[in-house]
Amino acid sequence: MKQAVLWQHDFIKLNEFENTISALVHDSINNEEIEIKASYLIACDGATSPVRHQLEFSFEGGTYDHKFFVVDTAFDWPDAQHRVMVAPGEDNFCAFLPLKGNNSFRIVGTLPAKISESESISFDDIKESINLTIGKNIDYKEVNWFSIYKLHHRMVDQFRKGNVFLAGDAAHIHSPAGGQGMNTGLQDAYNLVWKLTLVLKKQAEPSLLETYNEERLPFARFLLRFTDQGFTRATSQDFFSRILRKISTTCACTSFWKNCR
Repeated sequence: MKQAVLWQHDFIKLNEFENTISALVHDSINNEEIEIKASYLIACDGATSPVRHQLEFSFEGGTYDHKFFVVDTAFDWPDAQHRVMVAPGEDNFCAFLPLKGNNSFRIVGTLPAKISESESISFDDIKESINLTIGKNIDYKEVNWFSIYKLHHRMVDQFRKGNVFLAGDAAHIHSPAGGQGMNTGLQDAYNLVWKLTLVLKKQAEPSLLETYNEERLPFARFLLRFTDQGFTRATSQDFFSRILRKISTTCACTSFWKNCR
């Protein structure tokens, strides 16, 4: 039997998770608490996962020292409207991603070291640094959204406790190096749901579900190592990394502007 999606319901706690699932949730529409029972639970509740916290999964790792920015802005750059550009600058890096609409872009990157510890930072404080990184003087017309954040690299040491499974950011978070964040979460879900389907239809033994942890845990470990190494190289301030980024930026930008003509 199909169950409708319960919008505006907040997870409170699990009352049972070893053999079956009994979850207490708050119905914000009717302002009441209800109990939901099921055979299994997949926690896809993000990096701050309350399910992971309640069941005390480990979540070992750390936080990168660098601070990052993201901005949705608009400027006149018609030749780049349907292109993505990544510029690893000598001191930092940034990436331009075109958005829907004319001359709309999302820019993500690292904050310049000289202002990263400032208490109040606006987009005006980093515009010059971005322009220097890409080697082009852009006249930004408007800023629709600007935010500063830090990145983490953490993962659990198991994807399952009882009849609860973790997937996506609830199980592992890492830098955007390689662009594998959402992809990995989807791969977690794909790996698990077909196995759950066979078990629930009694076409496979429950032991099949153990392969979810066996297959996804090694990949998560590999992914964190891979993204951490790539991200560390991209943001390192040692002499050789700075020179390499400068050369890469010069070559990439020269090629990019040439193709845009």
